[in-house]
Amino acid sequence: MSLITQIKDKVRWIYGAKLITFNYFHRYHHLAKAFDISVEASFLLPPNRILVRWIKPSSGYYKLNTDGAFSNLKAGYGGIIRDCRGNTILAFASPSVIRTACLAEILALKYGLNLCNTLGITNVGIELDAQTILHYISGKGSSNPLYFYIIREIKFLLSSFNLFYLILIEKAMRRQIF
Repeated sequence: MSLITQIKDKVRWIYGAKLITFNYFHRYHHLAKAFDISVEASFLLPPNRILVRWIKPSSGYYKLNTDGAFSNLKAGYGGIIRDCRGNTILAFASPSVIRTACLAEILALKYGLNLCNTLGITNVGIELDAQTILHYISGKGSSNPLYFYIIREIKFLLSSFNLFYLILIEKAMRRQIF
């Protein structure tokens, strides 16, 4: 065992025993990375920001995160599909000529579900930040007639998966981290 490996092991052991904390790596986070120490990045963030972590899906699942936006007559949507280890399988983004943020969110979800279907992904967790869409899909809210056919397509796509779950990410939380 090399001297460098021995030193790394010793530092990781000391860190694991909580004899040193991430505060010791303040302004030296690159050094912590060299020792393969995962330190909390909260000390790197300005005081008005909070740290939010992406949570990996359970073993055997994939996760689809989608988002859409509309501002100043410009719109777009995108998303990412990751496996249970957090590896990116596919990412997508597209500008759009649509006129509402809700439609951008709906199109992002539909496109992401189509990609999952094409890739043969049948166990998928879906994260989005549009509560209205969850209501449209679950039937808990009255659907906008303009979105009826797209929501119907989304429900049809969801029925083709073995297992799926939908998670709402609060926009208030998102605003705090960006």
